[in-house]
Amino acid sequence: MTFADIYKTVAKETGYPRKIVEDILLGSIRVVLEELMSDREHATITIRGFIEIFLQKRHYRMYSRILKDFREFDRWVIFIKPQKRFKQLINEEMDIHNFIIGRTLPLYPEEYYKTHTKKSKKPLNEFFETLPVNYKIVDTNRAKRKKLKKKTIKQQQQDIKNKLPQED
Repeated sequence: MTFADIYKTVAKETGYPRKIVEDILLGSIRVVLEELMSDREHATITIRGFIEIFLQKRHYRMYSRILKDFREFDRWVIFIKPQKRFKQLINEEMDIHNFIIGRTLPLYPEEYYKTHTKKSKKPLNEFFETLPVNYKIVDTNRAKRKKLKKKTIKQQQQDIKNKLPQED
């Protein structure tokens, strides 16, 4: 599969224009290459559940029979290490509809969420406990909750002031 085949297929599958998909794919390749070239010794690109890319410096000694001497030089070697879940997918130990990239991005979300539920985060305070946990939360009452919280805090402070003995 060539690069042109990739962006045409992605454009057809997602419904986005080909030019936008091509620019996004080129931009992501550019970011990866610039990261690897900027600091070769410490550069690592990791996509959890998919691949890890890193560079190592290797020292080589080569003997030339024609010149009858040794030639020494250093080279950067690229390593592409597949992650455990990717290996399981390739070896058919895992269904492609259960494949997750990173920790939260399913490859096929429409199929994945039929059998799995989205992990909910712990609520930040007691006002969030009343919200239902769904795949996509639209927080329409945030302003009302903030006003209510301010009002309850003011009321608590006023109650504390009223309980204190008044000085003359």
